[in-house]
Amino acid sequence: MTSGKTYTLLGADRRPYESPRPGTFGGHRPRKIYGRLDCRSALRAIARGGYVNSRVFFADEETALAAGYRPCARCLPAEYQEWKHRHPSTRSVTPTSPPRARHMNLYRRYFDLVASGRKTIEVRVQYANLRNLAAGQYIRFACGTDECLTRVVRVARYTSFDEMLDTEGPANVNPDSPREEQLANIRRIYNPEKEALGVLAIQIERV
Repeated sequence: MTSGKTYTLLGADRRPYESPRPGTFGGHRPRKIYGRLDCRSALRAIARGGYVNSRVFFADEETALAAGYRPCARCLPAEYQEWKHRHPSTRSVTPTSPPRARHMNLYRRYFDLVASGRKTIEVRVQYANLRNLAAGQYIRFACGTDECLTRVVRVARYTSFDEMLDTEGPANVNPDSPREEQLANIRRIYNPEKEALGVLAIQIERV
């Protein structure tokens, strides 16, 4: 019998998909490196279903390479040397600093949706520190020690949560919850006084 647990893998087109197995290779998203699954960080990510602490998974080595990841020099030395021989221009490349990003905390159920790419609209109210939020900026979402870097695609402003859900579509805010349940949950977080500040619908994409 199977447990019914699914894992989030990355395809050759860099889009996430669900699988009953964790794949044969793990990847580090910010560094674009893939390696064996027996390292501790990969094992922790497997236990949580993937996309934990910037970890991703691949069904096979060909998929990892097609997605733009390189072999890990430590756990896959032979594969790394072969890759480096095929990509001589990468030998002198120095790693770039990660982009500056705003920090936002999320409950676990929402964080997992963002990390898997299924949640594309984050809802906030227009506090003073968010008035200048704009497309092209970065948001680093966090839940405990887990983080997920995203890029802002678009920021839309609304007068109420009802208007926002009707315009953006509930499935983009939370694909696992019906509209009325979402509205009730949002209003448990933000009271009427905070809603009156203005509602932000932040369209995001994984980086």
